[in-house]
Amino acid sequence: MKFGRLFDNPSLKTRITSSNVKIQEMALGYFLAPLLAMLANSIFGAYLSRYYSDVLGWTRFGAFSALLPIISVIFVVAGNLMIGGWIDNTNTSAGKARPYLLLSIPLLVLSIILMFMTPDSDPTSCR
Repeated sequence: MKFGRLFDNPSLKTRITSSNVKIQEMALGYFLAPLLAMLANSIFGAYLSRYYSDVLGWTRFGAFSALLPIISVIFVVAGNLMIGGWIDNTNTSAGKARPYLLLSIPLLVLSIILMFMTPDSDPTSCR
């Protein structure tokens, strides 16, 4: 994947010059980051379930809530394989994965906002 000159900016260049991973990087990358990702996932999942039942008034969404994690795993695995291939084929001065991480920030914010938006502007009319 080619990003042109956008990510060849010197301010985005990686500061890591060694291929040896330090203990602080291991703690951040293998422990703290996955822990925070799982925490955020569980908070959003629990709140989304409450949002469906309390705000939208969906009292009978048992099959939906049971099938959603199963179906979403298929898309997560397919997406991980696709992005992994893109990262392997990316070469910028910013690194291989950094362009995708920087591009994911606005997409993540947008997806969190859209997750809790309702099609109707009056939340009391959904009940």
